[in-house]
Amino acid sequence: MLRIADISWSKKLLAVSSIYILGLLSVGVVGGYTIYGQTKATEAALKVSQSRSDAASKAQVAILTMAELRRSCLVPKAIKRDELLQ
Repeated sequence: MLRIADISWSKKLLAVSSIYILGLLSVGVVGGYTIYGQTKATEAALKVSQSRSDAASKAQVAILTMAELRRSCLVPKAIKRDELLQ
């Protein structure tokens, strides 16, 4: 049976260093994958947000246009002229 005491120090150091490097690489890979997933989720959320913002902007323009049209229909032209002169 092989005992740890029978293994040379250089092989022990190589084994410990290899385990450490493999652990470090695995943390890097998992971290990179997590960042990639979060980036995709953020991108999707921003697309939804942009479309909602565009819809809200278009709705605001439509409301303002309708208000202007309503005002122009309700106010007689003579009053409009008087308001413009003031």
